[in-house]
Amino acid sequence: MSKYRDYTGLLRTPPSLAWLIRERSRLKGQIDQCEKALDQLPRTLVELNQQLAALDAVIPRHEVKVDPKRIVGTRPRGPALLPFGVMSREILRCLRQAEGTPRYTSEIAMHVARATGLDMTKVRKADLIGRVGDRLKKMRAAGLIRSQHDQATNSEGTWALVQDAEEEQSPPAMKRKAG
Repeated sequence: MSKYRDYTGLLRTPPSLAWLIRERSRLKGQIDQCEKALDQLPRTLVELNQQLAALDAVIPRHEVKVDPKRIVGTRPRGPALLPFGVMSREILRCLRQAEGTPRYTSEIAMHVARATGLDMTKVRKADLIGRVGDRLKKMRAAGLIRSQHDQATNSEGTWALVQDAEEEQSPPAMKRKAG
């Protein structure tokens, strides 16, 4: 690692100059990183175009005729936040612990993060809440949970288990015994 005196020739570099040297070093590092990525990009682009051309040559040979030029590109999916089924299991656990009290989407998301040990320095809170919200909607569609909020508003959603919501709405004499 270079020292400031290597650049200035002085035993003690003034703080203002040290800051300027640090800033230039940081920017130069970013530029070097971008240039390296740009050097690799044309090779990657050529390889991907070759793979695409190979697929375009094979697709018309299938018995079902499809024009490969009409196929639209999609963005690759990022890695999953949690292993399969873990998010659903923790959502249900959170709602069971609530004992019938509706929970906000953000409360459920934070429960999932705590219970799974999710590193919140690597995941934005808004992304986690969004993914938990998507999962909650799918679980509602499957009939596992019920939303307790007005769908027409933009306010944060509240959720409860279906059995808890049914017990709240039915009169005490109508409750069925579990089992």
